[in-house]
Amino acid sequence: KESNQSEEIDLFSSAATVLARRIELVKCTSAEIIVDHMNKVAQASIWASDPEIIRKAKDLHELFRTSKEIGAKTAGNEYLRLLSADPLPVLVAYAIKYYDHLWPRERRGGLTDLYYPQFLSKIRENGLSHHDVRRYLGNDSLVLAAAHAFITIEVAGNPDSISNLHRDALQYEEDAQVYVLSWYKYRSGEEPESEIVSSRTDVGPVTTGSLSVVDVFRHVLQITEPMLALAREEDQNALFMGDYKNNTRANNEEGFR
Repeated sequence: KESNQSEEIDLFSSAATVLARRIELVKCTSAEIIVDHMNKVAQASIWASDPEIIRKAKDLHELFRTSKEIGAKTAGNEYLRLLSADPLPVLVAYAIKYYDHLWPRERRGGLTDLYYPQFLSKIRENGLSHHDVRRYLGNDSLVLAAAHAFITIEVAGNPDSISNLHRDALQYEEDAQVYVLSWYKYRSGEEPESEIVSSRTDVGPVTTGSLSVVDVFRHVLQITEPMLALAREEDQNALFMGDYKNNTRANNEEGFR
């Protein structure tokens, strides 16, 4: 009997070890996705602040407008001048300036930009995909999923509750000098649950090893900020926000939720 109990304990211990390893793997993979995205968003901000790159983005917009008037040969030469050396920074800066960090299809009314087909064509002609440009803009469902997983694991929270975090859920408590995350747990009444969460004390670049809940929360706030004006009023306090479309006949509303 003692032998059977020992075997059961070993089995439970092994299962717990395997589960812990898998949870850690999910957390590490999520951290890699988030940090990579942070770096891309930071790089996009640098490109969008570079006068030369912005000038090219403006020239590209003007070229989209006048390409039919100036003729194919002249337009082709101008496209080469603007995009042949390094197209990605110019295209990313263009999207930031003229689309406000949102992919055109996500803007209210769908394809509201007259020059979207030309913009997409130039992306493809330069050996890029729309994903190569879009991941620099901020809104990225993979990053939101990684952020959700990272926070859920860090606070051992209910995934549904973490999905419904409010934008003001993270607060700094001066007296204790700690950050506290609060959320509502389903079926537990109106009292929120709170947890002291990890934060970095150094001011150096964030890494996968130093990434904290505070870093992740602030990054999600940043990348979802452009969506707020397009979200329904009842959804504007949501932390996790993405493009939503209901294709049922009963309700064809769409927007950011």
